[in-house]
Amino acid sequence: MGAPPGGASDRGGHDVVVSSRAPAALPAEWHTVSGPAAAADGADVICTVLPDSEEVRTVVGEVLTAA
Repeated sequence: MGAPPGGASDRGGHDVVVSSRAPAALPAEWHTVSGPAAAADGADVICTVLPDSEEVRTVVGEVLTAA
């Protein structure tokens, strides 16, 4: 679901770090990590592509806790 927007980022010379339930489906040049907090660690920009409000609350909570 997030591959098209993320693909534009890596073509722009940016590192793409991703937490995903389906990492095998992602481009090989992306860096996959264990969870949202790890993906946000050291990031200048954080983008999410999430299916519903509950998932948004969970991910944002993990990111804010890690910050």
